Order: sequence, then structure tokens, then C-alpha cells
Amino acid sequence: TEGPEFLYKEEDEWPQLPYALKEISSDDPEVKQTVIAATSSVEPDLITSQMITRFSSWNKLLKTAAWILRYKEKLRKAVINWKSCISSEHGPINSITVTEIAEAETAILKFVQGRTFAEEINILRKTKQITIYKLDPILADGVLRVGGRLQEAPISREAKHPAILPKQHHIINLIILHYHVLSGHSGAEYTLSLIRQKFWIINGRTSLRTVLNKCVSCRKR
Repeated sequence: TEGPEFLYKEEDEWPQLPYALKEISSDDPEVKQTVIAATSSVEPDLITSQMITRFSSWNKLLKTAAWILRYKEKLRKAVINWKSCISSEHGPINSITVTEIAEAETAILKFVQGRTFAEEINILRKTKQITIYKLDPILADGVLRVGGRLQEAPISREAKHPAILPKQHHIINLIILHYHVLSGHSGAEYTLSLIRQKFWIINGRTSLRTVLNKCVSCRKR
């Protein structure tokens, strides 16, 4: 649950794509000639259900997803320019930036929403009439969010338009537990108020009670 071992090493020790590939000549008799058709393809998901369920901490999940997305970006640049494998624009290996954490969170939200609200997202893109209409949902950067009742409020964008999440999913348990601990193991209402600054969980109180009833620290007290 801590991510692959190479992430703890310096970046110049990370696995590299074969540098010698750019030096291969098409006239080499040992090189097999292959015709490749350029097509539009879908990249395999780096965020998966199997990966998510391995984590018991929201913070650890976010950090690991950030590392994975960073490495994906390095490989993408390496395909375009092999020299980018040598240098890094992200700084030391131990520094995950706030931006990278935010991008990882967005990737996880898109993954979960794509599998729980796929129909709603498709309908919203076409007709803007969906089953969770009471939340006046909008799509912002591909993430399904609560719509406009607080549009003019002097609060953060995430508080105005929290991401909509299903009532049952592993990351719901992680998020609730994260904010419950952050609140000092406070009650359901205060924990829910913290969560709703970023996320809107469908039937959130029910999900909250389920998780809080299993809190070992609260049960001991």
C-alpha cells in the first residue's frame, strides 16, 4: 500500500525506457519491418478498483496516485523526447506538490463517478436532465459537482460546488474516516460539515453513521 519500491529512490534510478531505441536504423537487417496504423486509443486506467481497495487511508491513496500520475507523465514525455528521462521538472524525489495531490484527487473522483454515475454524466452532457436533479449538477473539468445555489457566496470553489459521490464505495469510507479523525473524532454533524466543504455524498448521514459506528477510538471512549 506504499507504492512501488523505485519511488523511494532518486529519479535517475527509476526504470528507464530503452535509450538505444532511437539509434536503431531501419536499414538494419536484424530489424523487423512493421507497418503501424495510427489510431485513436484509450489508455488503460492507472486508477483501478483493485488499487483503491488496497488502501485504508485517504492520504496514502492520494499520495500513491500522485506518484503514479507523475511517473505516467515522465513516460509520456520520454516517448516524445528521450532526454526528458534524464531531467525532472518536479524537483526532489520526496516532494509531491499540492498541484499533484489535487490532480490525483481529481483522477480518483473521475474514476469513481465514471463507474457509479456514468448514465447521469452522459445524460447531463446531452440534455442536462438527470436523476439527481435536486443537486442541480454540473460538469466541471470532467467532475460531477453540485450546481449553482451558492454561486455568489464568498467561499472556495470546492465549497460552492462539492464533488458528488455515491453513498457506497471504498473511497467514501476513507474520506469519512479521514475527516472524522481530522475533526478530533467529533460527532456526525460536524464531520459531515467538514466533508461537504469538498464532497457531497449521496445520503451522507447514513454513510457517516455506518463508518463512525465502526470507529475503534470512539467505541473505546
